[in-house]
Amino acid sequence: MKLTLVRHGQTESNMQRILEGNRQGQLTVKGKEQAKKVGERLKEEQYDFIYISDLQRAKQTAQEILKFHETEEIIYTEKIRERKWGELEGKSYAELSSVKQQLHFAKHKPKEGETFEELQKRIVTFYEELLAKHQGKRVLVIAHAGVIGALLLHLLEKESTREEYLKVHPKNTAITVLEISDDKQHKVYVLNCINHLDT
Repeated sequence: MKLTLVRHGQTESNMQRILEGNRQGQLTVKGKEQAKKVGERLKEEQYDFIYISDLQRAKQTAQEILKFHETEEIIYTEKIRERKWGELEGKSYAELSSVKQQLHFAKHKPKEGETFEELQKRIVTFYEELLAKHQGKRVLVIAHAGVIGALLLHLLEKESTREEYLKVHPKNTAITVLEISDDKQHKVYVLNCINHLDT
């Protein structure tokens, strides 16, 4: 399976440095331009299946990509929503910076939210489903930074720590491309690339 991962474009919350989580989110003018650029970059690629987070910011990004990929099978799913931060959603990173440093990165569970471990388990389960359904196929996934970062930590066999996560945290509309063999061995061809955003 050839797997391409794309993060959504910049949102109002990204720009204001606010924790977005499961909120819908709206792309900024810059985010819409990023989406157009990633759409242009991927327009010559071919996909058999396209999975898109059902949150609005992912859908808005996908619109620009789908202009060139209208014939593929397209699936919107809550399985690849961003991490649910519960009561912390809507708070600024400045408010949370001192608190987050004191919390266990992988195990802290916000009220009405999920831990990073729970997010990673959800995303790895989704990944395993893709492998079972789509061996030998070309799959595009349009999702979120936490989703992609959690999967990359799993695939690269890195610990779930803040330091390791920041190394694989994708910027807006970053692209990752992997090839996964039938025996689940993987090769990374592109990792969090944003060359399409170069002016």
